[in-house]
Amino acid sequence: MRLRSKLSIGFGAILILMIIVIYFSIYMLHDQNEKISELAVTRYEKIRLSTTVYSEVNKTAKSIRNILLDPAKLTDQEIQSIKESNLKSDQAIEELLHTEDMDQGKEMLLNLQSQITVYQQDVDEVLSLLKAGKKEEANQLFLTEDQAQVRSDIEEKITDLQNLEHTQMMNLLAQSTQSYDFTIRLLILIFAIALVTGIIVSQWVVVGISRNIKSVLSVINEAQNQKKGHLSRIKNVSKDEIGQIASAYNLLVESIELHTQQEEQYKKTLQHQALLETNVSKVVALFQEVHDLASLADLLLQKVCPIIHAQFGVLYIRKGESGENGENTSDQYFTPLASFAYPFDFIKDKHIHLGEGLIGQCAKDHQKIFLKDIPDEYYKIHSGLGEALPRYIIILPIEFEGEVTSILEFSCFSELTPFENDLLERIIRVLGITLNSIEGQMRVKSLLVQSQTLTEELQVHSEELQLQHEELRSTNEQLEKQYRESEQKTEELKKVSQFKSEFLANMSHELRTPLNSLLILAQTFSENKEGNLTSKQIEYALTIYSAGKDLLDLINDILDLSKVESGKMNILLSEVNLQELTKGIEDQFFPLTREKGLSFKINISSEIPDAIVTDQKHLLQIIKNLLANAIKFTEKGRVQLDFYKPSIEILHREGFKQSSVLAISIKDTGTGIAKEKFELIFEAFRQGDGTMSRKYGGTGLGLSISRELAKLLGGTITVESEEKKGSTFTLYLPYQELKSETLENNKITVDQTPAILEAPEKNEDALPCPASLKGKTILIVDDDMRNIFALTSLLETHQMNTFYAESGKEAITVLNVHSKIDLVLMDIMMPDMDGYETMRNIRHMEGYQTLPIIAVTAKVMKNDRQKCLEAGASDYIQKPVIPEQLLSLMRVWLYKGGKEN
Repeated sequence: MRLRSKLSIGFGAILILMIIVIYFSIYMLHDQNEKISELAVTRYEKIRLSTTVYSEVNKTAKSIRNILLDPAKLTDQEIQSIKESNLKSDQAIEELLHTEDMDQGKEMLLNLQSQITVYQQDVDEVLSLLKAGKKEEANQLFLTEDQAQVRSDIEEKITDLQNLEHTQMMNLLAQSTQSYDFTIRLLILIFAIALVTGIIVSQWVVVGISRNIKSVLSVINEAQNQKKGHLSRIKNVSKDEIGQIASAYNLLVESIELHTQQEEQYKKTLQHQALLETNVSKVVALFQEVHDLASLADLLLQKVCPIIHAQFGVLYIRKGESGENGENTSDQYFTPLASFAYPFDFIKDKHIHLGEGLIGQCAKDHQKIFLKDIPDEYYKIHSGLGEALPRYIIILPIEFEGEVTSILEFSCFSELTPFENDLLERIIRVLGITLNSIEGQMRVKSLLVQSQTLTEELQVHSEELQLQHEELRSTNEQLEKQYRESEQKTEELKKVSQFKSEFLANMSHELRTPLNSLLILAQTFSENKEGNLTSKQIEYALTIYSAGKDLLDLINDILDLSKVESGKMNILLSEVNLQELTKGIEDQFFPLTREKGLSFKINISSEIPDAIVTDQKHLLQIIKNLLANAIKFTEKGRVQLDFYKPSIEILHREGFKQSSVLAISIKDTGTGIAKEKFELIFEAFRQGDGTMSRKYGGTGLGLSISRELAKLLGGTITVESEEKKGSTFTLYLPYQELKSETLENNKITVDQTPAILEAPEKNEDALPCPASLKGKTILIVDDDMRNIFALTSLLETHQMNTFYAESGKEAITVLNVHSKIDLVLMDIMMPDMDGYETMRNIRHMEGYQTLPIIAVTAKVMKNDRQKCLEAGASDYIQKPVIPEQLLSLMRVWLYKGGKEN
């Protein structure tokens, strides 16, 4: 045992005894203090209160006697004094009852209280007789023997009560004395034990040190007379500091004898220490004998999971071919390679593409993902004693040369410590290299085996191989040629895709700009606020507005289809309440079915949850497309919308491995679809009846967009139909369930970027009425005079003042001249100085940092809204402008926060 340990034991024992002494001293002092407090305060207070009762009763009796002797003393002041004495005695009795803790005392107090009450009633009666002039009767009542006995009993009970309290005080004093004596004896005993313990420990330490020092000195003295290389060793020395000196001496002797060997060993020790500096080196060292990726992944999870206290672990490996520059492509996917404490057969066939789920998003963004508050539907962690949900999910990308080659996923009961986070960070830095190295070794070994096989075959079939060599060379030349052609086609496709995106953006702008003025003016005409249009002219205006709206819907559908095909459609996951969802659908489509004389029903199965997590906007878009088609192609009968849980057989048939799948079917009794056209109807711009004389209109984009959106949400759409009997379109949608009591605490959002074409949502309840826009001064900035005219006409109908500018420079000039501008409507696509630059310049002008600026633009591609806000816009609205929406947005910014700017 070390000297430090011996001394720690000795002094620790003494310290513990001292702590005990201090503790008991404090405890006994506290006990003494409580007894003294009770003696000096509580008991004294009770005696004081009993004395008060006695004093007040005597005072009342004395006052009554004086009044009986001299009735002239019966004054209001004297009566009030008697009442105050009675009140003081009652209050003293009540306080005694509240502080008394003995049954005997309480009983005495209650008897005393009842007698005082009787006495006070007699006093009140005497006073009443005196007031009535009945002095003789008052004397007879107060001076009776019974009345004297009552006063005597009161005095006797007060005396008994004081005697009881005095007895309690004496008892407390005796207990306090006994406690003091016990404390003194206990402290003397503990001090004696501490003294004996200190003497014993000192002897134990001194004797042990002396013995060990003598042993070491004897060996050192012997060593002075011995030859080099044959020095004695110090043996059988205790494991304290002297033992360390002996060990150091032995090591010194060994270093002299084995200097050369020690140098080599020292180098190996340094190398070993370098390997042990981090747990990463330990993990990597375990894989030196691994020959395949599966074994590597399995061994990695077996070693890493216990280190970071993870209960589940999965390693996903990238499969598929990368692009020509090594970038990720749509052909690539991630599939599980190994798992820890998780049934591998349950997940081994999963194919996760880039951007699909959290694993795909991690691979796409090259970013770690940490999740807390895991919902109840996650796979539970099992053991022989029970099961429980994980509380934390960690997803880590493993990269090699800038590419994500694999993904690690862990489930834990507790959050990672900073040490575990750092450990994982260092492991994944080298794991990509390790995995790539093992994969390369596997390829080399595979090639080596193939080479050995080919070598053996070469010895037997040399001539055939020579011929094959010539053929292979020819084939390689053809493959190289094909590869070059493929690269050229890939580059051409990229250019086409880029041209397509630019074309759509430009066409969107060019179409939306004239549509803006057309729709605003058509709606303004149809409102006929001046009352100078005929009904036919109003009908013409409505027809123009309807045609423009149809053209806008077509533009939106084409852009939606383009975004889905190019993988640029955003997903916004949120809580979706199915009851609220169906209520909105019913409100929108019931009038349409009623107008056509159709029956419309919505059924929700009790097996499905009240709320799910998915993209509500895109889900609604799919359902509305399918319902609109069902109503359009049904002349009579019914249209039915069902929400239910599909059977296991259907899930397996459709390729779903999870059970959390919602089926949404739209049934109709319409025209039906021929079986050979089931796939054709989902193609863009195609319908079941594709002739020029077809009965039903439409672009043929609804079903195509719906199927692509379903794929984007991880689901699929199927169709069952028979001509002239109706059709059933079914959307199978994977979802994540949220229980009702945890809906508000478990919202999961994967992408919060506003989707393209997305209109801003504002709370209209707190806004002023439309009349409050009267007199506001608005600056319209647009290079298209048609839009200026349309917007000016709209604003003037609401009695607003307008200025306009046809360029950014002209807008700045107007603001310099007219300082009372309330709000600016800013176009973005303008020559020379565009809207972005104009807004940035305005924000740098003095006094215009908070001026409301609404970007009114036909640019509706991805990130356009964010670019406007970053450039200085207060808000964003797309062309064609919906007048009510524009006016609502203007009210928001003109009266932001309920106060006028």
